[in-house]
Amino acid sequence: MTQETATVRAYAVTLGRTRPAVPVEADSLVRAAARPPYDAVSPEALTAVRLCAGQALSVAELATLLQLPLQVTKVVVADLLGGGFLIHAMPDRSADGSDPTLLEAVLDGLRNL
Repeated sequence: MTQETATVRAYAVTLGRTRPAVPVEADSLVRAAARPPYDAVSPEALTAVRLCAGQALSVAELATLLQLPLQVTKVVVADLLGGGFLIHAMPDRSADGSDPTLLEAVLDGLRNL
């Protein structure tokens, strides 16, 4: 895919929007809601919902699987959250929280506030 084609595709997927309607982070976990999408969503959005059926995925993972830029995926995910097609997934509570990588990520997030 050429750079020009990728730019046009990103513009078409987001309808020209560059920011999500609601804040969505790259590490936000989302999963499909019980409500199935109908014809009101784009092919990329429909694929995102299908990928999240039965499992929670991060927005970054969705971007990779959809082969879309992260910012474009954030716009798509925000639209799907607003439409009730995706919901925020809660992290696994069975973890003890002492994972050093997790603690570092939390600390980095706090520093960025």
